[in-house]
Amino acid sequence: SKLSVAQKAGLLAGMKKGDTVITQGGIIGRIFQLKDDEIVLDTGEGGKLRIVRGMIVDVKNPSAPAPANDSKES
Repeated sequence: SKLSVAQKAGLLAGMKKGDTVITQGGIIGRIFQLKDDEIVLDTGEGGKLRIVRGMIVDVKNPSAPAPANDSKES
């Protein structure tokens, strides 16, 4: 599902070091460093990639707690 502009802005604003992200080109990596308009991704095996912040399409945030009401919705 496509994210709205507002949803994507919120995702990008909430990114932090250690989050796993997916880029427009399908690259998956962990955030190693955040700069103003650039992100350095750790792609494993010691590999690092510099990515323009706007190219991040999804953030898989391992540190976010699961919503408490997740299972109660019907």
